[in-house]
Amino acid sequence: MNAQHTSKRWPLWLLRLGLTGLGLLALGVWFRFLAPGWTRESGYLEIRRNRVSVAQVGTLMERADLVSSAQPLKELAKLRGVKSYKPGRYFIEKRMSTRAVHQLLASGRQTPLNLVLKPCSGPEALAAQLGDQLEVGRLEWMQWFKSEEHLLQCGLDRHNWTSLVLPNTYEVYWTLKPEAFTKRMLSESEAFWKGRRDALADAVGLSRTEVVALASIVEWETKQIDEMPRVAGLYLNRLRDGWKLESDPTVIRAIALTQGRTDVHRVYSKDLQINHPYNTYRYPGLPPGPISIPSIQAIDAVLNAERHDYFFMVASTERQGYHEYAKADEYEKHLEYARQYRRFLDRIKVR
Repeated sequence: MNAQHTSKRWPLWLLRLGLTGLGLLALGVWFRFLAPGWTRESGYLEIRRNRVSVAQVGTLMERADLVSSAQPLKELAKLRGVKSYKPGRYFIEKRMSTRAVHQLLASGRQTPLNLVLKPCSGPEALAAQLGDQLEVGRLEWMQWFKSEEHLLQCGLDRHNWTSLVLPNTYEVYWTLKPEAFTKRMLSESEAFWKGRRDALADAVGLSRTEVVALASIVEWETKQIDEMPRVAGLYLNRLRDGWKLESDPTVIRAIALTQGRTDVHRVYSKDLQINHPYNTYRYPGLPPGPISIPSIQAIDAVLNAERHDYFFMVASTERQGYHEYAKADEYEKHLEYARQYRRFLDRIKVR
């Protein structure tokens, strides 16, 4: 019995060899996949929806000089049965292991980014800003902005939907989709207006979208933040007394919408005849929607407009960037300011 049992035992040398082999294999796996130091540099890795295969991601990492060779990642993904990674923007730290990178990309744990939205001329410029910072390109953004369905869901229309967009910095994911962007803007807008600003809007007799529409005119008229409340007060005086706004920036917007011209800097008498609802020389009240996406400072300037008796203004020739003002019974004074400014423009044109 003992002799038979002993004969079935593994030779000691063979057991030692087997254990050594397993140890070397484990050590090789550790160095290949688990040891820190696979990534050579820190940086962001952006994986687009159409570039998610493990091979494509490996190529991206090599081109970005994040790794010298992506082969270990390909091997580990194959062992785990993973053929693709989730699209997104990921921060790859220096000296990460292959396993850590694989888990990061497979889990979809993106690194948020700060989306910076600046005041701009309208949907086209907004689409360009979004397309430059996010995965979705500007053409896809423009298609979404032109979608009547999603506008109706927001209770808005093609003229005033931009009143939702508040220039600010937002923490988002790089893969943010248009529908999620709209929902985010709805939420941000509600938080922005609810309470104090809604009360101020009621006090000036305007809705939220009307405040933004007027703010867009105010900001186009002046870039001087300290002058914005005065300009806002002038237009509120005109609205209150039933005067047409007669704002040149609204004519410039009407020209852009009807003729596609975006390089207009001076309005002539013939331009005032354009038959378009944004032309406030022909149509009373505010235009159907904002003529641009104004800053929060311009919105707050309307809500906190200066109270005065001014009804006319002309760009100043003495104080660059500011305006000269006149009251309702000072029309001749206003005309003189206008003549001075036209002569100033003519001199610049001759030069």
